[in-house]
Amino acid sequence: MRQCLAKRGQRSLSPINRDILTAAPHHCLGVALAAAGQTSEAETAFQAGLKELDHVDALRLDYARFLFEQKRAVDALHPLNEIVAHDARNTAAWRLGGQIALSSPEFLEFARDWTGEAISHVPDDTVITTQRAEALMFSDDTTGARVLWEKLWTGTGSPHLLAALILCEAAEGMVPRQPEDNKDELAASRAFIEWYRKLFAAHAQKTLTRVMAQMNAIGVVLPSAARILGAAMAEANKEAVGV
Repeated sequence: MRQCLAKRGQRSLSPINRDILTAAPHHCLGVALAAAGQTSEAETAFQAGLKELDHVDALRLDYARFLFEQKRAVDALHPLNEIVAHDARNTAAWRLGGQIALSSPEFLEFARDWTGEAISHVPDDTVITTQRAEALMFSDDTTGARVLWEKLWTGTGSPHLLAALILCEAAEGMVPRQPEDNKDELAASRAFIEWYRKLFAAHAQKTLTRVMAQMNAIGVVLPSAARILGAAMAEANKEAVGV
């Protein structure tokens, strides 16, 4: 790629691949350098490519991914915003932005905004719909999340999605639906505990409080999850008394 960049301006006696005159060589070089762990050189290559005219959106996407991997989430969102500003149907950009927005509780308000825009432009993408449901659930909007989880679960029957749906139904005071068999109950219970931990990490206290108030109903449909949460609460109470 370096040789390509060094020679692409020279005259040629044969036809050339016109892509060498776009951002593509810088893009490939940046990806290669990032994979080799040469982060500063990779960023220089990405930045150089951004000055070109063609094939820039593909570079912006990988540049955003590179910045996110470098734990520069805020910086990573800038190239993604540039992509969707002129190509609102770019599913990959919306997905990556949703992943970044949901990566930390401090971005939760932005996650609601981003996923709301994303689903309005790409309403039929399951990844974007899932990200939207997560953003709503983590910000205590279990009513909005429940509608999306039900749509997603109906299309797949996934225990992971069923657990999220049960959690939202319980938080809304509804009668939670039940897994079809013991195998699904165990899988859904594991997923339920995973969702519970994510809610805790997101500081979704209102939803957690409503869920805990419905533990009897949850215990009927997900007894394995209820036992685990009950044991955790009992241990926490012992520690509190001990203190």
